Amino acid sequence: DRHLLDAEARRLYSNVQEILFMTDLPLEVRYDGDIKRLLNYCKIKFSPLVQQSPYDIIKTDLKLHLECADSSCVGLSNVANYLDSAQFNELQQLNIELKIPVLLIEFTEIDNRRYYGNANFYYIDRDFVDWKL
Repeated sequence: DRHLLDAEARRLYSNVQEILFMTDLPLEVRYDGDIKRLLNYCKIKFSPLVQQSPYDIIKTDLKLHLECADSSCVGLSNVANYLDSAQFNELQQLNIELKIPVLLIEFTEIDNRRYYGNANFYYIDRDFVDWKL
């Protein structure tokens, strides 16, 4: 539970502050409530079971953004190289459910547009001049 992690992090920061105070150094420790930074510090990594499938890695990453209340846009590049069309459709449905902003950048030809189903598709030509829907 996120609240339990937050409470434990506050307790940890308080203990660190107390130890620093006893060393008679003018240092302060402040917990900013950033669970994402805390998880990053813990060196958490995906289970080897998740790492076997590109779709599962992307799905887990999106769920992490949701759990960490991360409002930044997730950028993915060339997912068509890793996901078949059924997995891409599942990814679209998951994105609709989770409501996480995702930007997919694909280096492809406009003829491959069918692969992306109902996703908003914008085509930019090789010299970045022509935009086509």
